[in-house]
Amino acid sequence: MGALDQLNGIPCDSGAGTTQLSYGGNGAVSFTCVTPTPTPTGTQTPTAYPDNLANDPVNLGEVGCGGSVTATGDNLSGTFAWYTITFNDNNNCSLTFSLSGNTGDAMNIGTNAANTIVTDVDSYSVGTSDTYYVNVLGGTSGAEFTLSVGAN
Repeated sequence: MGALDQLNGIPCDSGAGTTQLSYGGNGAVSFTCVTPTPTPTGTQTPTAYPDNLANDPVNLGEVGCGGSVTATGDNLSGTFAWYTITFNDNNNCSLTFSLSGNTGDAMNIGTNAANTIVTDVDSYSVGTSDTYYVNVLGGTSGAEFTLSVGAN
């Protein structure tokens, strides 16, 4: 390999690119500094989150009277956002589920994935200690939702 060929692939443009050496007719040699094309900002494809199934819900833990927890996510067509939360009603309070942010979202709530208590709501209260399954569905792709759960 000749000394000229050693210049191919070295950093250029303050390290932003690498040199590309090419040979043309009549002994012509050209160097080009090749820089990667940047990824455009603001045009990322929305990604569903948490995009899980009822047999693998996000566990939000246990909430007792005076406690609360929030979770955020984003739905896309054909995806799911499953959560579980355990309610410990030791002081005669109620647990309230509230959904906000993405006005097209709704939630189904049940005591397991198959035993739905209520469907297509954005707010609901229960007064019985249990583990509850929440499935957030619908909404506009790319619009984040917030699930808030509080016991009062």
